[in-house]
Amino acid sequence: TQHRPIVLLVAALLAIPPALHAQPVSAQPETVQIVNASRGDVLRVSTPRSERVVMLYGLTCPDPQSPVGARALEYTRNQVDGKKLTMSVRYQQPKVDYVEITLENGTILNHELLRNGLAKLDSVTAADDQAYSGLQDRARVQELGLWKPADETLT
Repeated sequence: TQHRPIVLLVAALLAIPPALHAQPVSAQPETVQIVNASRGDVLRVSTPRSERVVMLYGLTCPDPQSPVGARALEYTRNQVDGKKLTMSVRYQQPKVDYVEITLENGTILNHELLRNGLAKLDSVTAADDQAYSGLQDRARVQELGLWKPADETLT
């Protein structure tokens, strides 16, 4: 229905290996209106020029149907839906930008998702990003989110 085109676009984007025609970038940050989050790591953003779907750089969130994926989506929505925030493109493929989103309090959404165990490191887009791998390592050691023992992730 209304979300079907977004779901199909996300499925198509996830099916393309990121290494194909992808490249790191360092574009100027821009202020965007966050329309909504369809997954913990997928956002629809609006700029004066266009509205488009972007993916969060350096991480992947579980499917929203899973308990941790649902928490990741809820967390992302609470932080960004309907807000004007700063977006920085970090990595590009022909049909998708991988971005960092700076929240109103100055923290980076991507970092918070990893720090809280609500996402896993994307070893393709952030293969050499020590900050991102360090955040995941800390969440794993603290057994947060995805890193909780299996019998505790359902609570």
